Amino acid sequence: MIDLDLTISQILEMYPETREVFIMNGFPQFADKDIQRDLGSVLKLKTALNSKNLNLEAFVKLLEGKIHEVRQYSRLSSNIKANGQCLNLLALLPCPLKVPLQGELQLMLNHLHNEKGLDLHYNIDTSANKYIHYEDYIPYFAEPDEIPDLIITTG
Repeated sequence: MIDLDLTISQILEMYPETREVFIMNGFPQFADKDIQRDLGSVLKLKTALNSKNLNLEAFVKLLEGKIHEVRQYSRLSSNIKANGQCLNLLALLPCPLKVPLQGELQLMLNHLHNEKGLDLHYNIDTSANKYIHYEDYIPYFAEPDEIPDLIITTG
């Protein structure tokens, strides 16, 4: 994903979330957008890392980790809205729990909707091969009303 021949400016333009990685790992000057524009437009990532004697592979992993983290948050926040409504229930469960819970939940939701006129919006996702911890994203919600009323995770 991150090519060592990209300039710092190219990386920061494509992935602005990586600015924090640069600042916290030896490149505080890139907090200044003028320096980023001037120096960053000619300075390749590999040159910058070599100038600080930093491990190229490890730094690229830090950058890609930050990009992945932001994409996970974006994916999560896109699931937070269901039919224009905020979710009341968000769950990340292994398949053996997800399948029966989802079936029973649907029966209960149908009853609540038909008998009481109540709607519950939910998303139940499988945790197989996913290392997402929904609670890690709670501080990033802009409004408290965006946070689901109930979050269920394993572990």
